[in-house]
Amino acid sequence: MVEAIAEVADGFKQWPVRLVDSGHILVPADVAAELAAAVNELLGNVVKHAEAEHVWISVLDDGAVITVDVRDDGVGFTYDEPELAASGRLGLAVSVRARLERLGGKVIIRSRPGRGPEVRLELRSPP
Repeated sequence: MVEAIAEVADGFKQWPVRLVDSGHILVPADVAAELAAAVNELLGNVVKHAEAEHVWISVLDDGAVITVDVRDDGVGFTYDEPELAASGRLGLAVSVRARLERLGGKVIIRSRPGRGPEVRLELRSPP
């Protein structure tokens, strides 16, 4: 799985992407593909909106939960789902959340203006 995410990160040449991981994490191929696609969407959003200079991706498995954190040092935004939905700017959150929910996981978004956002993808570790 880490390899799939690293491949996505390597494809973004606009700025340095730093990947920190806990080593090889075994998940089914479809799970790795969905997580890599979610990270790809998040990085695409950084390119379009963040005005970032750096991006960090952390992939960890503590044996119970796999977490993938994507954060940047961009401009940030106020994360208010009802307001974003009303203005039609909730597409990314909806699509990434749908990917994770199909896998039994969840998405946590933290952001505020002037501070780059952090998006956490959480998924149970496979047995």
